[in-house]
Amino acid sequence: MDVNVKVGTRMYNAGDTANPCHFGTVTAVRAGEIQITADYPVGAKPYWIPLCMVSPAYEGHHGTRIVTKMAYQAYRQAQLEQMQARLAKREV
Repeated sequence: MDVNVKVGTRMYNAGDTANPCHFGTVTAVRAGEIQITADYPVGAKPYWIPLCMVSPAYEGHHGTRIVTKMAYQAYRQAQLEQMQARLAKREV
């Protein structure tokens, strides 16, 4: 499934062994690749990734490592709602 990514799209990268998780912005698009400029660390060099690495939904593991910020926020919101539901059951 393709993800609609264009210049200005906010992204989330879950990181890996050598790179911390971070948010960034798509700053360029070319044939089959996007360039992301990370918010942190300040002064980080932009990097290119193939579009096939961008997942349509974040699932909380590194199989879906690079997603839009909206996809990450949807996952996070669902996790918070599940936690609140479990806590509500304990309070009864």
